[in-house]
Amino acid sequence: TVRRVRLKGEAWFDVVHHSEKPFIVNTRHLTTRVLGTRFSMNDYPEDGQAAVYLQTGAVAQRSQSAQ
Repeated sequence: TVRRVRLKGEAWFDVVHHSEKPFIVNTRHLTTRVLGTRFSMNDYPEDGQAAVYLQTGAVAQRSQSAQ
């Protein structure tokens, strides 16, 4: 089971790591796999870019254009 969120705009996340249930955030520009962390993320269509602001923990990112 995958915990998946599709984001348009901005959101704050506080995610507990669970190796059997990965948490993935998809936006227009990024795919972010959350490894147990607290972070904010935004991707507004009019900006043409995405950003992740990490407070604690770790995330792994991949550009949507790299897929």
